[in-house]
Amino acid sequence: MAEILNHKDVHFNSEVIQLRKWKNNTDYPSETKAYFSDGVHPSKLTYKIWGEEVAKFITNNNIILQ
Repeated sequence: MAEILNHKDVHFNSEVIQLRKWKNNTDYPSETKAYFSDGVHPSKLTYKIWGEEVAKFITNNNIILQ
């Protein structure tokens, strides 16, 4: 990880994804299987939420790509 910190314009979001948090803080489904397309791989819903989380990280940290 130290290598990441030594590069300009490289940002690292260390937040751990927690399905419980997603389920409790949103109106998304409470069934865990809704988050995995085949029981292992992320579903379309998971990628949507992930994208929203990354957008929040970018906005909250004033990261602007040029």
